[in-house]
Amino acid sequence: MAQETHEVYGDKGGVLRTTKEYTYAPDYHKLVSEVKATASDGSGIVTKYYYPHDYTSTANAALQAMKDKHILLPVDVRSYKGGRLVSGEQTKYNAYGQPEIAYRVETTATEIVFNKNIPFTFTAYLWRTYDANRLLASEETRENGLKYTYLWSYGNQYPVARIEGADYSDVTGWLSSASVGLPNTLTRPSDIESRLAFIRNALASKDVLVTTYTYLPQVGMTGMTDANGKTTGYVYDDYRRLSLVKNHESKAVMQYKYNLYD
Repeated sequence: MAQETHEVYGDKGGVLRTTKEYTYAPDYHKLVSEVKATASDGSGIVTKYYYPHDYTSTANAALQAMKDKHILLPVDVRSYKGGRLVSGEQTKYNAYGQPEIAYRVETTATEIVFNKNIPFTFTAYLWRTYDANRLLASEETRENGLKYTYLWSYGNQYPVARIEGADYSDVTGWLSSASVGLPNTLTRPSDIESRLAFIRNALASKDVLVTTYTYLPQVGMTGMTDANGKTTGYVYDDYRRLSLVKNHESKAVMQYKYNLYD
């Protein structure tokens, strides 16, 4: 697609028209490299996209690995208005294409020149790590300085605990000291719920907030227990559709009904 036009009609007959023109990169990936959006009043925003193939082979080892594996995720997305840089996001991935560090534009400068040798020129604000199973293990945000650790279960399918206020190494160290194993490989609901109770008890004396989750595999979440120990329950019908939400007193607070129409 080279161009598309969106029209929004107002109540009084006015029309707001936005036209988008697409430019594509060379043959090696043929992905969108630029989108020029022009409104009916003549104002416009140009958004540029850069991918692993837009960087040199020595710029970043993970980017080269992504190229080798044909993982073509955008690394740099930046927008211009009137020729001035107004927003931008850069993402540092690991070799498997998982985002590790997020960067954004935080400057009054009119431009931060794209550099094919130095991929990350914006300001970092979010960090992620992954465990040996390539599952999200921790997040840290610059704004509030908070750290979040995630534990997985149901055979590494679902996150079952979020611990706010500590990094992954601290949490796993505390659990190891309390002889509480990680729940990753557990699959039986009763075993998982028992392990989550042990995890809560092991972390009760730490300065952290623990939220835990249970699931009906391939259906959805069945329970969320907050840092105060109050559980919200989720009930599904015979067709595996969410039908009821219960509060910590097992009282229904929301009900869903489904109707079929010809």
